[in-house]
Amino acid sequence: MTTGTHLFGVALPASQHRAAEAIEAARVAEELGADLVTVADHPYLPGELEALALLGVLAGKTERVLLS
Repeated sequence: MTTGTHLFGVALPASQHRAAEAIEAARVAEELGADLVTVADHPYLPGELEALALLGVLAGKTERVLLS
């Protein structure tokens, strides 16, 4: 990546009740050409997944999109 490059991406919630939707959204974003998928990290909120764990799952379900 070079300085000044613009990335197109999506931000996903980390709700444990919507984990399957977050995985599918990451796949669709990648298919549509997104460069970046980010995950919200709110460990103090009940019902939120650990962001790093969700990113690990997304890494196994996507091929080229950057994860953050």
